[in-house]
Amino acid sequence: MKFTIVYFIGLIIILFPIAFILSENGPARTLFPVTLISAAYFASLLTLAGMFFKHSSHIDKVLYAHFLITLTFVCFQLFKQYNTSLIFDMQYDERIAQIKTVSPGNSPEVIEVPPLSDPGMLFNAEISTDTAFYVNQHWRMKYGVTLKLIR
Repeated sequence: MKFTIVYFIGLIIILFPIAFILSENGPARTLFPVTLISAAYFASLLTLAGMFFKHSSHIDKVLYAHFLITLTFVCFQLFKQYNTSLIFDMQYDERIAQIKTVSPGNSPEVIEVPPLSDPGMLFNAEISTDTAFYVNQHWRMKYGVTLKLIR
């Protein structure tokens, strides 16, 4: 019970300033302390629960089940991210090839490109329909062409 009270007090201490300052849930990077305190809480709670088992065969069954479930989940996510990233990679390479075929001296004023698919867990700052957007400007400086996203 004491662990639970300390856990919820810790969550309030961590999340209240974020919610108060941003008036909403903060970005994912601000939730790292929540993940850390939650991991410590559940590790302590499960350790205490494990002390109540008198036979080690029960603990072994739980460990094997946990290992198999975790391995299955990780393999599923890996396969899913591989397929998502593969599609994104092919579309990104097509975009680069399309941009490289246009010579900077004879290029049209604006090249319209289709949006890319979901990048999965890869970071990608997609270009915008606004040609003055900073990502669009980086592409213009690199390749000498102005890109615009087709919507």
